[in-house]
Amino acid sequence: MAKKQTDMDIRDAKEEGVALGRRLGHHDAFHAIASRCSAADAESLRQLRESGDYKASNLNWGEFCRQYVGLSRQYVDRLIQRLEEFGPNYFRLSEVVDVSPDTYRLLAPAVSDAGLCFEGQTIELKPENRKQIQSAVETVRGGSRLKQSATPGFAAAFKRLQAAILAAERSIEKPGDRLELTGELHVEWQRIEAKRPPYRR
Repeated sequence: MAKKQTDMDIRDAKEEGVALGRRLGHHDAFHAIASRCSAADAESLRQLRESGDYKASNLNWGEFCRQYVGLSRQYVDRLIQRLEEFGPNYFRLSEVVDVSPDTYRLLAPAVSDAGLCFEGQTIELKPENRKQIQSAVETVRGGSRLKQSATPGFAAAFKRLQAAILAAERSIEKPGDRLELTGELHVEWQRIEAKRPPYRR
């Protein structure tokens, strides 16, 4: 019985190793993500984290990120959070021009799979259109409006908040992290409650 269990453990370990190898093989050099991360890279990292396949390396998530990806756990988690909040088009745009999350939030209503809609024209998200896209980004940063309204409402802000909380929860590695997260959420809840107008009869 003991030998049978050992054989099963060995087989399971091999299968985990194969799964990890396949995930790592998706990108020839994960450390390249440090300079330019694609949506496919971010999705591979997200799947690695969600599936737990990285555990086949006998490392925790933070150690795996440092040793295999060449980035901190916090940075990798931010990449995954951006994928979950913005979708693949954020990374498609970032591959053409440098754009911060705050700037993308302004651009997001005008970004689609077809490209960036600016001044009545749809610009495809391709390297050859870098100058046009860069000009549009700089215009937005300067305060000009896109074709669509760029002011996020409560629903959009609440969605980002949910994504941020979910990303923080998924990055928990020790009991103290959960306590810190719930403590910060409680503090923010108290701050919001303190601003509520007094009830009038």
